[in-house]
Amino acid sequence: MSHESLSSDKITQRLHTILPEHVREDAPAFSAFLSAYFEFLEKECLTLKSQSDLDGIALEDGQGSLLVEIATVSPSPDENTSKIINESNATNPNKNADPLEVGEYIYGKENGSIARIDVINGNKLYISTVSGNGFSKDETVEGRNSLQTAIVEKYTENSILANNRLLDYSDIDHTTEEFLSYFQKDFLPSIDLSKLKNKRLTIKNISDLYQKKGSEESIKFLMRLLYAQDAEVRYPDKETIYISESDYSEERRLVLKMPSEKVPAETDKITYFDVDGKTILAEANIERINTLAPDVYSCSITRNHYGTFIENTSVQVLDRDGITSYIGTIAGVNTAINTDSGSSTYIEHNDNGIILAEDGSGILMEKSTIGSLYTMNDTVIFTASKDDAGVVDSSARVDGLSDGGVKEIIIEHGGINYEAGDLVIFDETNSGGNGAEGVIGATGDEIILENATLWGQFEFIADAGQAVCGGPGVKDINGRYVFFNDHTVKVFKNGLLQVDPGDGSLYIATNDRVVFASPLSLNDRIEIHTESNKLLHETGKPITYDAYDDSGTIVKDDGRIREVEIKNGGVGYTSVPVIFPGGYLYFDSVSDFLVDEVITGTVSGATATVVRLDIPNKRIVVKRTHTDVGEFQDNEQIVGQLSGVERVNRKQVVASGTGAKLLAYSDDIGGAESINIIGQGYNFDSDGVVSSSSHYPMMISTPTGTLNRDLVLTGATSGTTAEVVSYNTARQILTYTNLSGEFLEGEVVKYNTVDKFTVFKSDPISGRGKFAGEGTVNEALLGDKGTLDADASNIQDGVYYQTHSYVVKVGESINSWRSVLKDLLHPAGHIFFGEVAINSSINTVADEQFRFRPTLIMNLDVGIAVPNAFSNSTRVVNLWTTDSEVTASGAMLQLMEAGIPGINIGTYGILNTTDTTNPAGQDLGAHSEFYDTSHRARHINITFIDSFANKITNHAKGSHDGIPTALSLDSSDHDYLVRSPERRPAD
Repeated sequence: MSHESLSSDKITQRLHTILPEHVREDAPAFSAFLSAYFEFLEKECLTLKSQSDLDGIALEDGQGSLLVEIATVSPSPDENTSKIINESNATNPNKNADPLEVGEYIYGKENGSIARIDVINGNKLYISTVSGNGFSKDETVEGRNSLQTAIVEKYTENSILANNRLLDYSDIDHTTEEFLSYFQKDFLPSIDLSKLKNKRLTIKNISDLYQKKGSEESIKFLMRLLYAQDAEVRYPDKETIYISESDYSEERRLVLKMPSEKVPAETDKITYFDVDGKTILAEANIERINTLAPDVYSCSITRNHYGTFIENTSVQVLDRDGITSYIGTIAGVNTAINTDSGSSTYIEHNDNGIILAEDGSGILMEKSTIGSLYTMNDTVIFTASKDDAGVVDSSARVDGLSDGGVKEIIIEHGGINYEAGDLVIFDETNSGGNGAEGVIGATGDEIILENATLWGQFEFIADAGQAVCGGPGVKDINGRYVFFNDHTVKVFKNGLLQVDPGDGSLYIATNDRVVFASPLSLNDRIEIHTESNKLLHETGKPITYDAYDDSGTIVKDDGRIREVEIKNGGVGYTSVPVIFPGGYLYFDSVSDFLVDEVITGTVSGATATVVRLDIPNKRIVVKRTHTDVGEFQDNEQIVGQLSGVERVNRKQVVASGTGAKLLAYSDDIGGAESINIIGQGYNFDSDGVVSSSSHYPMMISTPTGTLNRDLVLTGATSGTTAEVVSYNTARQILTYTNLSGEFLEGEVVKYNTVDKFTVFKSDPISGRGKFAGEGTVNEALLGDKGTLDADASNIQDGVYYQTHSYVVKVGESINSWRSVLKDLLHPAGHIFFGEVAINSSINTVADEQFRFRPTLIMNLDVGIAVPNAFSNSTRVVNLWTTDSEVTASGAMLQLMEAGIPGINIGTYGILNTTDTTNPAGQDLGAHSEFYDTSHRARHINITFIDSFANKITNHAKGSHDGIPTALSLDSSDHDYLVRSPERRPAD
């Protein structure tokens, strides 16, 4: 029963019905005594430990305050605004507090209880609770009207009230604050109630906490109870490596073809007999069944069964009771990839379809490769070979990549101003390998041998109107028949390279001829190059020189990159690293720079990106993309755009040129070394071949337009078509599918009608699928426990790294909660450790560099001709920063920038104050509008301040013009400067 329900069931309210009528009539004094007596017994008693000191000069009887005379306050004295008060003190936060009064309500700041004061006897109050369950020891209470505060010493209930509420003391929702300590001793003796945010709610739900004893949830809940903080619970066992304990999943599956309406069931047994019908060659139980088609079922069988099922053989299917059996057939399924034999490619003839051998069979070009440039989970589809029919395709994912070192550097654009020996940097992020190193081997132009007598280069002198150079039976001027690969040919007209956009608008090159779109002129010299023969040093490197013919103009060597020399190909790359010209910047310290941030030289304006920090050698490794500019200098200041670091480099060894684009490649990197069969397919009678719907990668030049998914690609030379799957912009690797034909290295591929790119490298997988009667599908590790690449792998030590330890991380020392956790929640046989969560505190106090000190001009307007007690407080003070913002009378015109003073700086950088125009008296020092550009236009405009003081004011400084004032503005002796008619602080 709460206080609210007891208020309607008091004896004092029923006393007139209990006393006999003659007693009420003959002894009214006795009736009044009984009413007062029972009222006292039903009251609550609140004993105060102390009350806050009061401010003000009170009357002797303590019932009021000394007020100012009526003449000094208009319209009349008011108790709240006209009383004389002392200076405020630290013990009472309410400066205008009055003594507690009978009839006012007090409020408990800790428990929220509200009660009415009925009787005041010094520090003992007799109260009636309106809401809540009383007050607790040392709780602060505050009067609603008087604003007086006090500290509770004791709260009790008188005898009748206590008897009526006896059952309430056992109810956590209605018991008194004092009784909460008994609950605490019985149910949670280790927890200090004073530290809990909600005592009653915690005690009420403590059983739920005990029921989850030892769990992560219970520990987190306890820390929220104690400290209102979210704790982190970690189990070192999950960070410990266990040999061969990772869970592994795989299924053995086969495809079973059954007679019509004969459906196999789970737990049926499949048996494969020898030809004698008695000897068992293979036997397994069916665990799960998927229906693939009518009468065709994919069966998951026991992994460790006897024997091996063979494709296209009959088997017996027996039900679990051993009564009913049927005969089914094992269909051939795809089980793996076979890289020993390659896919068969039928050669297509332009006129008559497939070229056939004399006996009518197809001519096959056999090759086998696991490809390159693949990524994990690329899709590989196996379909029927040429001699197979009725096959349902098998699907797989790449789950293992070949690794190797870099073998080749492709120069997409040579850039300008590079020098031989400049460093190139390999960004190995997410590449799986390391150790690749290279330098720019040669720049400028190369000396090419005359081509007239070398095979692979053909020369014609055109007749007027001639359009075709070459063709069946046609020889060039050197007596050689023309033959070349369409996509690698270069055509020169009168010494100038002819670049066809790929649409035949300039020329078309086909096997043995070049057909020009426009007829040639008489004696035009046409050269067709399939190879270039360079003049070499004895070392085998091409000889370069410092000039080249650019459209007939001789231009000095521009330092374009001609060759990149690989010093070390590196090891372990499963994805090609990204390569850039770059180098090293040396500093006294590099620890504050951030990886992937752009840095800039303040003198040279050169830019680069941080690849990694080489802290032992005090240098940062940087890369320069084709958009970076400038050339770094020694001893210039380098600024990090993200970190904000500004540091002088002691030495720079960075490639000097700009604009180059390089690509790294190796046919050993990213091959589909292993696959995970997802769908086995069925009806394979021979090894499958890679389907055109698989994913294929190729390395390309920078595309002229965005490569969106499902975009159709068309090879300008081969006519091959495909659709885009994805594009890796960093490595310039395009993945495509739905292939029709085969893209050629060096050919132009068009899309979106006007966009194009060039194929640099294309090496698709060509292995064949292995067909069999059964195989493994969906192989996977379930979790990383025991794998070497787990997030944290530590060796067991029997203490911290073990199965029965846990760590609690919270923002408090373990010394403050160790005993509580042990007593309440810690499970037997375990050990726990504590970590302190560090919270970063930000100091919001402005540092000197953020301070701003504008000068404020103060014009005084007395406002009241006849002084009185408050005349000094009703003055109007106008403040502004520049004269142009106010009228002569002081009215504000507009809010605008404060402006910058006209300045005169001497030879040594010193301000000549005598020659500086500063009409507004602005601050010209550090952190001012003048001194720091960062503080310009940060002034403050204030129209006026109209204050009315109702607190004590000290008038010790004197007066001005006969008017009392709190500020002495009439001399420079009191830290103020008089500048008639203006006055401002003298600083």
